[in-house]
Amino acid sequence: MNRKSKKGDKIKKYIIKYPEQTNKQVADKLKTVPSYVHKVRKELYPEYVSSGMIPVVTAKNTRVKVLENAKQLVNKDRAEVYGDSKINHDRIAKFWSVILGKEITSQQVIMCMTALKLARLIETPDHTDTWTDICGYGALGGEDD
Repeated sequence: MNRKSKKGDKIKKYIIKYPEQTNKQVADKLKTVPSYVHKVRKELYPEYVSSGMIPVVTAKNTRVKVLENAKQLVNKDRAEVYGDSKINHDRIAKFWSVILGKEITSQQVIMCMTALKLARLIETPDHTDTWTDICGYGALGGEDD
């Protein structure tokens, strides 16, 4: 293993352990240059390099981005496609009640959908869209009926 790849592995481990650190902070700590840290971070998180995404992943930016995406989905995108969330979850509850032969509430639908998302995360824990969906279900579940 050459010296550069050893340095890259060291940077990857550090970024995984301290994702909130900026490229400059990582570079200063590991005695390298921020542009190389950025290159390594892009290898770790290629989805954040696409246009319109955050170019440098930090814990704070990731949280904000996930929550902003969930807000957009719950309040606009999903509402335009599926209609009002309360009406939709009530409709789902009625179907599930017939299928399961017992009364299911819209709150239970939201809890079950959250559980479904959690089950998916077991296979792909780094799938940001699933975490975003969980945030959206959390917001819907927290609404007053």
